[in-house]
Amino acid sequence: MYQQISKKIVGLVMSLAILTNMIAFQVMAEETKKPMENFCARLDKITTKLDSNMATRTQKLDNKASDKLAKVEKKRAENDEKITKQKTEADKNIAERYAKMQGKAKNDTQKQAVEAFHVAITTAVNARRSAFDSGRNAFRTGMDATMIARKTGTQSAVNIFHTALKDAETKAKADCNSGVISSTTRDTFQATTKTAREKFDLDRKAVEKSHDIIKALAATREAVFEKARVDFKAAVEKATKDLKAAMTVVTPKPVAPNTVETKPESQNSPTEIVKVKEPRVTKQIAINITGFVYQPTSQTFLKGDTVTWTNNDSAPHTVTASDGSFDSKTMVKGATFSHTFTSPGTVSYICTFHGSMHGSVTTE
Repeated sequence: MYQQISKKIVGLVMSLAILTNMIAFQVMAEETKKPMENFCARLDKITTKLDSNMATRTQKLDNKASDKLAKVEKKRAENDEKITKQKTEADKNIAERYAKMQGKAKNDTQKQAVEAFHVAITTAVNARRSAFDSGRNAFRTGMDATMIARKTGTQSAVNIFHTALKDAETKAKADCNSGVISSTTRDTFQATTKTAREKFDLDRKAVEKSHDIIKALAATREAVFEKARVDFKAAVEKATKDLKAAMTVVTPKPVAPNTVETKPESQNSPTEIVKVKEPRVTKQIAINITGFVYQPTSQTFLKGDTVTWTNNDSAPHTVTASDGSFDSKTMVKGATFSHTFTSPGTVSYICTFHGSMHGSVTTE
């Protein structure tokens, strides 16, 4: 999203310079069609029209630039508000899931295991958020600095170009007043303005090199995001594994009457692992992405079931959990993403490319 915003700002800044250039030479193009001997007689009219057109168009473009920048700031604020709401919802979901898990704990050992799981997940979520915030803020800071430098450089090029035009006007008036042939004065004026335009084009191209800086900033941000995703996934997998190991009940194996129980060499006493819940046949749940909508938008199923999302749109999408518990990354057309839900609760998710796309899944 921030790359799209930067492109709009860059285009707007450069349009000011380009249109200013076009205005100046549009006036000159009109004058080249008129007889040379009348150039000095028309010089005041030419410069007055040129100055007036430049002032009017520059003011309009300045107003548009201000409007665009205001929209960018508003969009950034809306995005921050959306992120804050997602964090709040995620915290609420984590708290609800923790309460349910504590209620199902059968003994102190299991309660301690649930508490350890909750601490591990909360720590992982906070670490992921911190990394995302850091990457996002670094990108914004770099973008702001780059855009300021680019705007300053472009404005400098425009000012130099305007000064060169005014110098050309002054020189032409002096030549006309000193009796220089009108055609010679006109040729000198056109040559001077041409040189000014060529210098402006070179200065503008030098400023445009900042595009490479923006690309580098975006790549750095994405690298930070990707590492945060990988670290978060590893932390969640470890916490889940530890929880499953702790949430088992160990019972002694029954001993037959009139027999003596013996311990096999190099082994502990024979035990039978009894899971808290009886195993069940899991199901495969399908959710399609069609017309920029998750279908169905909400889905309820049992713990252990697997949900598979399929992207049927031409546009890329993602399936990204608000609490960070799963993330499909970019899904092109025809791509699928599956996730098995092992804990009860409701998790909302979005498409990071299209903020209006929302869905939720509930595990019972």
